[in-house]
Amino acid sequence: MGGLSLKNKILTKVKDLPTLPEVATKVMEVANNPRSSAADMAKVISQDQALTAKILKLVNSAYYGFPRKISTVTQAIVILGFRTVRDLVLNISISGMFNSKNVGELSAEALWLHNLGVAVTAKILAKRIGYEPLEEAFTAGLLHDLGKLVFIKLFPREYEKIVTIAINGNKWIRDVEESLLEVDHALIGKWVSENWKFPPQLVRAIQLHHQPEIDNEYPELTSIVHGADVLTRIKKIGSGGDNQIPSFKKDAWVLLKLRPQDLNDIYAEIDREIKEAISFLKILRGKE
Repeated sequence: MGGLSLKNKILTKVKDLPTLPEVATKVMEVANNPRSSAADMAKVISQDQALTAKILKLVNSAYYGFPRKISTVTQAIVILGFRTVRDLVLNISISGMFNSKNVGELSAEALWLHNLGVAVTAKILAKRIGYEPLEEAFTAGLLHDLGKLVFIKLFPREYEKIVTIAINGNKWIRDVEESLLEVDHALIGKWVSENWKFPPQLVRAIQLHHQPEIDNEYPELTSIVHGADVLTRIKKIGSGGDNQIPSFKKDAWVLLKLRPQDLNDIYAEIDREIKEAISFLKILRGKE
């Protein structure tokens, strides 16, 4: 790939990505309709047997830890709520489309583990400031690097080169992306999530998790994901494709009501939560 219109070539290829599965699109429509009932959403989901089975497997996993088995999708919707089940469907659909391959020194396992670390940490930070629903923060964390998954799927050879330069040259992966492809993963993630009609707060978190200070629409969720990314990198959970640790943006630090003395408690909570969330990730990616 080359030439002055490289960015436009990439955008064209991104637009040619398959759409989300029809059931996921319908679930988002139902979730956005205030007149919808749990039965309406269950009816849409139950048309896809594989999706139904995976949702039930996830809600009965150690991650949720419910004392009694949940045996129907309707039960899951009533207990977890519309937005959480919508987010589950999104997570399942995207992990199915982007069960990514290794690219050079960045393994699929390491990238998904990084995403899981950000998801778990985002939920912890959300709980600290009373952000609801908590599972929306988890989903925003899990999907924050959607653009990297897209790059790996569409441009695996180019992205392998990007990862190699970022790791061996001790550079920010975003800088290398922009240098070689004229666009970074955050903008790619925005294009894709908008095209797939994600909820606007998820689009913003994906687009601006490196720049929360410029988000004046959904600053809480974007700051949560930014903070979660920083702390996950400090903890070295998985890999985002480089060895860099971004600085915590001051606006996000203040919004999240953090103090230096809070960090050890947060790190301990991440260690506890990540163990249970591993089962969630394995089921999501069809590894369990």
